[in-house]
Amino acid sequence: TNVDENKYEQRKQEEKAKAERQASIAERAARLSQILFVYAREHPEVGYRQGMHEILSYVLLVSEMDLLEQAIIMERKNWRRNSLSFGQPNKGVDADGSMAGVDSSGNIVVISLLDSNYILHDAFSLFECIMTSLAPAYDAIPAGDEITASVLEEAKTERGESPMEMVTSSIVSKIRFVARDEQLYGHILYMPVPPQLYFAKWIRLMFGREVAGGMKSVMSLWDAFFDLASARTLSHEEVPI
Repeated sequence: TNVDENKYEQRKQEEKAKAERQASIAERAARLSQILFVYAREHPEVGYRQGMHEILSYVLLVSEMDLLEQAIIMERKNWRRNSLSFGQPNKGVDADGSMAGVDSSGNIVVISLLDSNYILHDAFSLFECIMTSLAPAYDAIPAGDEITASVLEEAKTERGESPMEMVTSSIVSKIRFVARDEQLYGHILYMPVPPQLYFAKWIRLMFGREVAGGMKSVMSLWDAFFDLASARTLSHEEVPI
């Protein structure tokens, strides 16, 4: 009957959607594993630590969203341009959003900030930059950043502090002397649990599990983090956090 056929088709579509979803999850997990493996090989002093995959998953997701947004914008532009030019071929802009120009030698140069062919490369580079600052929270001393490494080594040698303990001390100090929040400072100071035990998860995951409102709220908070980091880099001064 028609009812049975409709149920059969509906079940078929549901099974197909489920299979596609599982394949997408498997592909995403493979991408994350590939990037994390390369990072661990390139940075043996840090390696892979639990929680890194959560940071990377946000980075990869944002890269994918940017590519999707770019594709939608370019599709609209191309449709509008084609409508006005009655199907004439576009000049200077490729379908993937790359901008074409000419260098001083007359050669055509294609510049593309976002390219789906290099999404893993971009995600790795972004993750690597983030981990340069997050490495101390994973009790690792980052290579390549001599100033941070020397400070962490000095704290470890003179005061017996691990990198995470030094990060915790810095945060608690800022709460008191920068934010001037004596109430919060006193609450942290007199808690029976050492702050580095719960600070560790907050910092290692960049508050990804602590912020209400889902991914959008997490991304807004991360934008603020990156703005502070950028301001600190440009001014070569410490920006209060």
